[in-house]
Amino acid sequence: METREAVILWGLSWLQTAASIVYIYLRLRQRALQKLPARGARWGMGARTLAYYGFNLILSVILGRIGWIPAVVMLAYGFILIEALEDVARPAVGQKPTAIGLRQLA
Repeated sequence: METREAVILWGLSWLQTAASIVYIYLRLRQRALQKLPARGARWGMGARTLAYYGFNLILSVILGRIGWIPAVVMLAYGFILIEALEDVARPAVGQKPTAIGLRQLA
């Protein structure tokens, strides 16, 4: 692995960490909801999370297309964004923090 590739992957891991923190705060806010919010409210709550994950995916696609990172990284960020989209659409209303944390860990 080249030094450049290692540094880029290290940077992407930091961006993923930041996005994960925003995601967990979203899930914990969803947990505190009393009822399922309207569709627009769900997407409004999740906008920041989706922006972070979307940015990470776009950046990984750009870096992958120019050959600076392995293509599999783009795929991983795509799956992460899909999960975030699902979790914004289906909020964690009433879930236990442990369940939210274990799912994120997996």
